[in-house]
Amino acid sequence: MENGTVQVFTYRVDRRNSEFLVEGTKTLQVIVGFCGRILLDSTTHSIGRIRLIAEDLLQNSPVHHTGMAVDYDYASINNHDYLVPMRARPRVRQGVKQAVLNNIEFRNYRRFGSSMKIPDANPEPEKQQRGGSPGDS
Repeated sequence: MENGTVQVFTYRVDRRNSEFLVEGTKTLQVIVGFCGRILLDSTTHSIGRIRLIAEDLLQNSPVHHTGMAVDYDYASINNHDYLVPMRARPRVRQGVKQAVLNNIEFRNYRRFGSSMKIPDANPEPEKQQRGGSPGDS
């Protein structure tokens, strides 16, 4: 996606439809609306990045800004390519001079699985032998 064209979609989620919780302190928590952009690769129509930024932060909140960007790319897992998150960067600005930035990398994707056979819980009763009665042996 880095060298190709992208489609950019903007979105907004109102506070009443949101579950985005911003916690300034343990006693000051607020659900906020958010907005952002989604970047799609024009050729593959796959997601390249999702970005969101919190809106409706309270004036008295110690958090002045918070948001996150997540970058996606294809990773080969068991000889199949899957679109997975590769990097995430959550950011928070709070107080007068404090900012927090995390750089998260997702790597070493693996596919875990197992193969098992579940026996039939109600097997068919053994068929009677020809010519004899059930009590004959």
